[in-house]
Amino acid sequence: MAADEAREDACRDYQSSLEDLTFNSKPHINMLTILAEENVQFARDIVTLIEAQIAKAPSTEKLPVMYLMDSIVKNVGGNYQTAFAKNIVSTFVNVFEKSINHKFQNRILNTPKNTKVQNRSPQTEDNSRVNIVVKPGYSEE
Repeated sequence: MAADEAREDACRDYQSSLEDLTFNSKPHINMLTILAEENVQFARDIVTLIEAQIAKAPSTEKLPVMYLMDSIVKNVGGNYQTAFAKNIVSTFVNVFEKSINHKFQNRILNTPKNTKVQNRSPQTEDNSRVNIVVKPGYSEE
């Protein structure tokens, strides 16, 4: 019972802080990364919260959460890499599809460029899916 309460408390605290990540704030991303590291035993739950936040956030608030995901994968790794690997491409494509701003799309394309999640990278593994959703007239300018 105590383990369930600890998981619920950790998830509630993480969700609360995650909802405040509405703009690119390095201190906030660092704090959430540290919190994820401190709660690595709940990695799958925290990844689920992050993926849900990316899915429900307005397009203008998705990029900071993508940066958080990138930070956790790079700085914590381990169980988080395994958990994020399951949906990395669909999460990435979903964010890209929801964007109407070409500069934002370019940032999304470049966010996890140097990050591989269990040897998976959205740019190399499923580039055809990304190319399909690129809107006509897209340029990297």
